[in-house]
Amino acid sequence: MAKAYRARKKLAADYEAVAALGRAWRGLAGTERPAVVVAQARCVQCGHVIPHGKRANARYCGRACKVEAARTRRAARERMNDVQAAH
Repeated sequence: MAKAYRARKKLAADYEAVAALGRAWRGLAGTERPAVVVAQARCVQCGHVIPHGKRANARYCGRACKVEAARTRRAARERMNDVQAAH
């Protein structure tokens, strides 16, 4: 168990050394890190951030929002049909 711990620790140290070398090569000193902007997908129904683990093209954060969106679309279609039928 201690041998595995030391191996993981060495691997982490090796990774950090490679990362530091990369930062130095790009002109970043010490522990400075480049600003990384990650666009987070938002649910089209409620606006919450879509959790990790969903498909890359997911539109809804969960089943409840998906169902609510379908109900909203159906209600809008029914209202449109009523308006067209009245004319």
